Amino acid sequence: MQFTPQQLAGGSSYMCKTKVGNWLEDMCLQEEKLSEFARNRDEGSSLMYNVMGKRNLYHTKVPLAPRAGSTIRFGDVIMLGHPSTGGVLGVDLTEPCLDANRDQKLVTAAMPGVEPEHCARYSYILEPTDSATQIGDDLHFGEPVFLRCHDLLVLDEALGATRPPFYLASQLKNDRNGSRVSNQQTVFATDKRSMANAWTFEKISANTGVVRQLSGGEAVPCGTGLNGPTVVVQHKTTRTALAASTKNWDSTDFGRELEVTCHNHLGQNKVNALVSEMAGKTTGQTNVRLEKSPNFWCVIGDVEGAEQPPQPDLPGMLNADQMVALLQERVAQIEGAGERLVALADAAPGSNIDREDVAYELADIGLGFDSDATKTLLDAFDEGDGMIPINHFLDAALAQVAE
Repeated sequence: MQFTPQQLAGGSSYMCKTKVGNWLEDMCLQEEKLSEFARNRDEGSSLMYNVMGKRNLYHTKVPLAPRAGSTIRFGDVIMLGHPSTGGVLGVDLTEPCLDANRDQKLVTAAMPGVEPEHCARYSYILEPTDSATQIGDDLHFGEPVFLRCHDLLVLDEALGATRPPFYLASQLKNDRNGSRVSNQQTVFATDKRSMANAWTFEKISANTGVVRQLSGGEAVPCGTGLNGPTVVVQHKTTRTALAASTKNWDSTDFGRELEVTCHNHLGQNKVNALVSEMAGKTTGQTNVRLEKSPNFWCVIGDVEGAEQPPQPDLPGMLNADQMVALLQERVAQIEGAGERLVALADAAPGSNIDREDVAYELADIGLGFDSDATKTLLDAFDEGDGMIPINHFLDAALAQVAE
């Protein structure tokens, strides 16, 4: 316990009836801490309530594609299980992987039990990487695909819309970008859609690498649990396999979970390489060193005709029209907000004002918009030069105030 110099100086003359040090200050501080805790509890803004609310949202049950015993298709909702550890691939879109890369959200392998529940945190939507592929087409081995996090995880009840979707992604490891436990190639979720988010499903080579080479064009199978058909999930641009191991554990808001990285866990010896080369069956794409169990995953779906939870009713994607309507509503509700925007326009040297100045003023007024919502709003007025026509912006913001 820390003591002030005044408390230490009066310690020698302390008696049972003597109050020493800043006793009143200490008592007021304890009362303020208690009142702050009660206030946060009543408002639902305490850390405990935030974690509980996140867990309830992320563990909401959602239906999976009824593809068990069949093959998966683009547009299906699936889960990825890890048979050797009993884990399931999960995300946390509120926690960054590292403080230096706060746009990259945490991806881990949760340990839900023997049979994983069909909840939003473990669910991914198979999305095509090009316009030539249609929703409903079969997904084949070696074909690139985006693994989109479930839309329920990006629901924003305060804005009445869903945020831009997040995708499973990875990138090459460097001296400043590695996984936070084992320092391997990191796997994360991001809202930036690019080929860094592309993955391929590869067939597990049994005794020779030629099996994978010949499996191109076959549809990817689907099972119902961790005992289903196993595959290798490979990052498209780095050609590194998705992996999880019991050697690397991470601490999250959901408990102790396995770290997920991109790392090729290969065997020590080449398999049938010389025999296949003599027969002319190998190419540069043939994997003669086979992956181990940390790289094995299984695609989990549901049984056709089985009872499933209801599909969540989600609002549309956040757009400029919704943000303008919300701006009008909150400017009309907050006292003095309209006057501050008018003062900002009067202080502008011309008819246009820098969008960063407008964003700072909106945040200072207390409209409750984060950076993504503010960007969506200002993009509706920005003509591409980073400037906002202030008169046009004021007419839109003060529409309900004028009424």
